[in-house]
Amino acid sequence: MKQAFYPFILLLFMASCVSSEKYLTQGNYDLAIELAIKKLSKKPTAEKEILVLEKSYLLANQLNLDKIKYLRTEGSPDSWEAILRNYEQLRSRQSRVRPILPLQLPDRTINFERIDYDSKIVEAKQNATDFHYQKGIQNMGLNTKTGYRSAYENFKQTRQYFSSYKDVNQLMDVCKEKGMVSVTVYAENQSEYNLKPEFYTKILSFGTAELNTEWITFMVSENKLNSTAEYTSKIVVSSIAISPEKQDAETYTETKQIADGFEYVLDDKGNVKKDTTGKDIKKPKFKTISCKVTKVLQTKSASINCNVLYSDNSSSQVIKRTTIQGNYRFAWDSYSANGDLNALKQETKELLGKKIKAFPTNGQMIEYASDNLHSQIKNDIKANRNLFK
Repeated sequence: MKQAFYPFILLLFMASCVSSEKYLTQGNYDLAIELAIKKLSKKPTAEKEILVLEKSYLLANQLNLDKIKYLRTEGSPDSWEAILRNYEQLRSRQSRVRPILPLQLPDRTINFERIDYDSKIVEAKQNATDFHYQKGIQNMGLNTKTGYRSAYENFKQTRQYFSSYKDVNQLMDVCKEKGMVSVTVYAENQSEYNLKPEFYTKILSFGTAELNTEWITFMVSENKLNSTAEYTSKIVVSSIAISPEKQDAETYTETKQIADGFEYVLDDKGNVKKDTTGKDIKKPKFKTISCKVTKVLQTKSASINCNVLYSDNSSSQVIKRTTIQGNYRFAWDSYSANGDLNALKQETKELLGKKIKAFPTNGQMIEYASDNLHSQIKNDIKANRNLFK
């Protein structure tokens, strides 16, 4: 509903910015007609709008009729859809102007002849239907996956005109079955690590609904299966790299000035100055305090390197090879302080609660990297679905 609504709003907006006469001179006859109808609905005697409507209506109709004449003369079987569209435009335009007719000019009355386009529309629709049906039969005769898929689209177009035309529904079922391909997805480990079954479950945990298309069905398995699938996507874990545990320390100092009592203000002779009331003049005394902060950054990283082999099972040939990588980086910073904590900024004090953590084990690093690998595998397969024809 929204998609149909926005063009209408756009039309009204454009109509408010440009006059119907301007649309007429630009050759935008239907826009001129729409705007003229809108204005004449409010003021049926607006002579300028009546003249614009008359001229635009006749010119727009003539364009459709000329196009229909050319297409009929050309005689191409695939022209019937275009002929149908032109007849439908003629009928629609006639329907739009009927409510405001007749229109009265000072010297004559405008009342366009009403023409019955229904029989012409039915003829064009029947011929367009038969064209798509015959084209579908022709594409089925190719006896290829792409041929059946094209035929399915032909029959779908046929059914848009006549939902139960001949045996179109049964033929669509046949094309759907014969046009489908299936793909087996599984993983294989060739790395130096012994991977647990949970690893394969995680990296292949996407649902087939995330991969399937109108013509491709995926079957995901943690291990290779004997399958009748036409294609295979094999994920080969080629290597796993885990960095050493690294711990880097950085020390810096924060300082602050704080009040430390007071001292007397002296004059040039070294005597204590007095204020106007005779009292000694004093001023605050400050001292600088400091605290050393040690930041420790712990890091460790893991990468799982894979090759994805896309194979045509009918020829046992690899048709494409891609490389992907799943990564995880452990990074943790902790803080300690030595000195007067009052010298620290508030945000630094809050960091002091972060203590050194135990590094993840190699097994945990592989597990965390497999989360990223899972999305990489899914994206790679989606990007290469065009291989499965």
